[in-house]
Amino acid sequence: MRIGLYGGTFDPVHLGHLIVAEQARVELELESVFFVLTPSPPHKSAAVVSPATHRLNMLGLAVQNNPHFAVSTVELERPGVSYTVDTLRQFRAQPEFSGVEFFLILGADSLLELKKWREPEAIIALAKLAVYSRPGLDLQQAAPQFLQAAYLLNGPQVDISATEIRQRCQRGQSIRYLVPENVRNYIFANRLY
Repeated sequence: MRIGLYGGTFDPVHLGHLIVAEQARVELELESVFFVLTPSPPHKSAAVVSPATHRLNMLGLAVQNNPHFAVSTVELERPGVSYTVDTLRQFRAQPEFSGVEFFLILGADSLLELKKWREPEAIIALAKLAVYSRPGLDLQQAAPQFLQAAYLLNGPQVDISATEIRQRCQRGQSIRYLVPENVRNYIFANRLY
């Protein structure tokens, strides 16, 4: 069995995230994709992140109609700073995932930064990398051992960013068709961003 793990702050989750996850699921024949909600990622320590409750609710809304998608709260439940290597070890330690082949779903920008993550060599020993390319990034600049461990996904290039969505909300601009409609309604109902 193959399982995808897709971590992030998802602040907010948007259609780009869902497209990446679905492309990985189809292309790699994944049984399921877990969206692993990160409380406060080490590489974004200076950024202000929306409360986890709202981000968790939005993720739940976004994935509710895809039977292959699920939300994981393992990083929210673990105290302290959350590291990908710890999450992979935690998934691997669960009896129901015995013998599972894990794929860590990343954007190309994350592959280029992987050498700065905690225990990057352990990460590629615990999971294969499923990397979604982004326009303007040269993957050949990634460390060779990480590039060799990566499966490059071939999907549509959708340039949507959570930062842009938050900024559009602050300016009173439309975010329709950038996020699922139920997420858009949630954002406005809760006056997020």
